[in-house]
Amino acid sequence: MYHIGVDLHKESLTVAVMDDKGVFIRVKKIDTSCIHKIEEFFKEFKESRVLVEAVGFYHWFWDMVNPLVKELVLVNAIEIRKYSLGEPKTDYKDARKLAEVSFNNEVNRNNSLRVYVPDKQLRSLREATRHRHQLARTLAYTRNRFRRYLLKNNLPGPKVLEPGLVERWLKGFEDRFSSFQRFALRQLQDQIISLSRQVKDTDRLIGEIVSDDRFKEVKERIASVTGIGNVIASTIIAEVGDFNRFSTPGQLASFSGLVPRVFQSADECRHGKITKQGSGNLRWVLQEAAWCAIRKNDHVRSIFNRIARRAGKKKAACAIARKILVWLWGMEISKTEFRYHNRPAETLELVLRQNPVGVITR
Repeated sequence: MYHIGVDLHKESLTVAVMDDKGVFIRVKKIDTSCIHKIEEFFKEFKESRVLVEAVGFYHWFWDMVNPLVKELVLVNAIEIRKYSLGEPKTDYKDARKLAEVSFNNEVNRNNSLRVYVPDKQLRSLREATRHRHQLARTLAYTRNRFRRYLLKNNLPGPKVLEPGLVERWLKGFEDRFSSFQRFALRQLQDQIISLSRQVKDTDRLIGEIVSDDRFKEVKERIASVTGIGNVIASTIIAEVGDFNRFSTPGQLASFSGLVPRVFQSADECRHGKITKQGSGNLRWVLQEAAWCAIRKNDHVRSIFNRIARRAGKKKAACAIARKILVWLWGMEISKTEFRYHNRPAETLELVLRQNPVGVITR
């Protein structure tokens, strides 16, 4: 079997081919615009394992090469750096290093090297939810800009800057603004109307995708958790993918970046801030769900207050977000809906062992 390392860039890719004896037999650079040359190259090496470093635009390469080779592996860019510490960084060296990692079978010994690749249907859901959240952030930023012009003129404005309300309010107070401010507010008003419509259209599209039988039951279970609605549930499904690929809830928490950094030397061990590795959208929606659950549910609020007394509100909310993720893992592993348990403290450990789903500690 051949071992191929690919250093992928926007305009070109560098490939290094190693045979089963550990000898490099081909090193080549190909323009990404030459699709036929890339296909011909990988058809020549059908019996091969190909490693490509994860970049934000790997999708076209994956869809094209995956059917042509025996195994295609997307490699974690952070983990692969550990295998080339102190070496000069060039495209050829990066490709050769990936081929060597494949030859030494490191991708099977070190599971953290492999990056999960969603199928096309899940990828469409992921792209739709990420697009929706980007629109929502832009809309929030535009509303804040609109609000700042109002505050400059000592006007509180409407409580909620919805498209129809903004238009009616602006017509009644136009004389309070300068000529430029009226011009800017009209443009911001148009942006608010357009972005609000785009968010609603995207929500409708996401709803159509998750209504598929593949996602329907999972979404209903996730949405049964206090604080999680349809959009957040769809985002969690899109970002996590298959919950069963995580053998423990701690692995899922680490994947989301909601675990603390660890600094250990001999007998000294310190914990820092959360790692923030993995999907930022997943952490964001879990944090939104946590604050919503804190407001709406007494059990969650009691946990939040207990943690906040010693660590502060922000860290307590982060802890709630991680708890929600752990509950979701238990729900998906056991295929049950969320439920709270109100058991005496002395039976808590037994309950956690017997049924980790939805258990709220006091």
